[in-house]
Amino acid sequence: MRIESYEQGTGKLIQLDVLDYKTGIWNIYDNKGELLRQEVMSEKQIEQFNEEQKNNREKAFKNETDAIFFQVQAGEKSSQDWVDKRAEIRERYKYIEQGE
Repeated sequence: MRIESYEQGTGKLIQLDVLDYKTGIWNIYDNKGELLRQEVMSEKQIEQFNEEQKNNREKAFKNETDAIFFQVQAGEKSSQDWVDKRAEIRERYKYIEQGE
C-alpha cells in the first residue's frame, strides 16, 4: 500500500508512505526518496488492518465478481475472467502476513 502526501496549493509530493506487507512496517520517505523513518504496526493495528482488508475484499468480490460468475455460467465469459478478477481483488486488498 502506498500513501502519497502532497503540499496543499502546489500539488508537490512531500511524503510517501509504503507498507511492507511481510513485516507490517511503514517506510516513510521524503520527496527525494530518502527514508525518513520506519513505523512498526502493533499486533492490534495489524489485526484491525487485516479485518478492514477482509471486509473490503468481501465487498469487492460481491460487487465485481458476482456478475462475471453469472456471465461465465451463461457462456458469455470464460472462467479465467472470473479467476483473474478474484486475483486482482486479492492483490488490491492484501493482508499483512503475521508470524511468518
